[in-house]
Amino acid sequence: MNGQSSSVDFDKLPDVTGVTVRNIGNNGTSGATAADVTFTLNNLTVAQATAITVLHSTTGNGDVTQTTLNANLKSSSGTSDTVAVTLLDGVNTDGKFNLTLNASGAENLTINNNDSESNIVELGTNSSHTGTITVKGTTAGTVINFDVDTAAGAGTTTGLLRQNVGQGSNGSGAVDVGTLSTQVRIGAATFDASAEAANVIARFNT
Repeated sequence: MNGQSSSVDFDKLPDVTGVTVRNIGNNGTSGATAADVTFTLNNLTVAQATAITVLHSTTGNGDVTQTTLNANLKSSSGTSDTVAVTLLDGVNTDGKFNLTLNASGAENLTINNNDSESNIVELGTNSSHTGTITVKGTTAGTVINFDVDTAAGAGTTTGLLRQNVGQGSNGSGAVDVGTLSTQVRIGAATFDASAEAANVIARFNT
């Protein structure tokens, strides 16, 4: 959508077997303000929650704060609820694509890292993911990073792979955010990246 957030109630779409979203809110101009888009998917069934695809945003529109996906389960009362998100290419000229993923109540999380760019995934509901986080993909030579300062804004978010894709000066290099209270520390019982060809960056609770 062009700079507009959206909310969908899947109670009204029981026959839908999958959903694909893409943020096209930025025209690629530095400092454009129509880039922040939130996709809220409510009342997802078990099958729908594991068939979510996120395509790369338009050029200059891929900061971690600019695409937010809220995947809300119809029922999260179980102890092994799962949300699965697949990352796929969209047409842009950026070297990275990043997003914030919120999946409250989902103990298990799967990231199918099937795009050609490096990624940052900010787990905004990290405390929910106490079961298994699975990361898998086939693109060697790229990076998928979960080490993020959740308090930083677009163009300034830092981590071991900086998030900016062209709207600020903070576009390359590494910053250690491990001392920050707002840094994501994964507490899942199992973190399985055995089928991921990309380099994986993550920090864990001890």
